[in-house]
Amino acid sequence: YKIIGHCHFGLYRGRIGLTEEEMIFSNHAYRTYLYENKEFGRSLNHFICLKIITHQETGEFLGLQCLSDYNCLELLNVMSLILRSKMSIDDVIQQDFYYPVHHVNVVAELQKACQEMSRERRQDAD
Repeated sequence: YKIIGHCHFGLYRGRIGLTEEEMIFSNHAYRTYLYENKEFGRSLNHFICLKIITHQETGEFLGLQCLSDYNCLELLNVMSLILRSKMSIDDVIQQDFYYPVHHVNVVAELQKACQEMSRERRQDAD
């Protein structure tokens, strides 16, 4: 998986895996999730937006795009392992990650997004 990350005009943006536009050329049934937190970071004055592409039936991650005014690019390294391991939404929810107390935790935002996605998937199944 190719990792792309940039910082322009104080905004960090990155992507890994497939985008929604690239899914047009894929034979996977997919689902797109948007996650946004406008009170992110230790002082709650940052924002982060995640666009996550998963397999519709299995919930396996296929791609991620991120945008933040805080450096969220370390999330791409974690996503690389998630994609290579073929992890699903539920796998990420159950995964333990270490978060130093003094450190802003972008991976925790991914887990929060996964919890929201899991609730949404269960509601759609009912």
